[in-house]
Amino acid sequence: MNSLASARRSWQLGCVLRLRRGLTLIELVVVIAILGILGVVIVSTTGGSSAALKSDQERINEVASELDLLSRAIAFFEPTKTAISFKQTVGVYPSRLSHLTGGITTAKQNSCGTNYTSGQVALWIGGYYTRELPGFNLEDLLVRSPVNANAQQHGTLAIVIPNVTLSDAQLLDQTVDRDASATAATVRFAPDDGSTPVTVSYLSAIGGC
Repeated sequence: MNSLASARRSWQLGCVLRLRRGLTLIELVVVIAILGILGVVIVSTTGGSSAALKSDQERINEVASELDLLSRAIAFFEPTKTAISFKQTVGVYPSRLSHLTGGITTAKQNSCGTNYTSGQVALWIGGYYTRELPGFNLEDLLVRSPVNANAQQHGTLAIVIPNVTLSDAQLLDQTVDRDASATAATVRFAPDDGSTPVTVSYLSAIGGC
């Protein structure tokens, strides 16, 4: 009887141990599965964010490059090189972007608000800038500061880009000026109160009309 009871207790203990061992393995498998799922979610989330950030930076890099080309088409002046800009060929700065591609007449005005002369009209060669700025719509009017300038006065000429998200404006400012203050150097935007969208101004230094 004692041996039978002992065998029964051993069998019961073995069952309990097997049950406990089985539950432990199941729990371990569940934990591993949960950790695996969490790992996939974390990697995909951070990877997606990095890809989106990289895509935004690449897009803004392209915009910055195009704005530089457009600015050069308007105001670049280098006497030792072939004339490629409106300023270098016509002799004055345009008041509108459409003057780069659509021609000028004596009824149209330069950046100082005076009419083009017939001689300046004859110097216009066209096709100064025929590309498009990816993802942005530019205002046709170029904004000169100071407004009431004369032929000897220096100032700035701004390419105006309305309805830009604050994040894009800050990234463009950081890319071009290495600064996101909104009020320094080439790229400026307003309002500067954290609201969105904003209007971006891309400035070129100019002298005269």
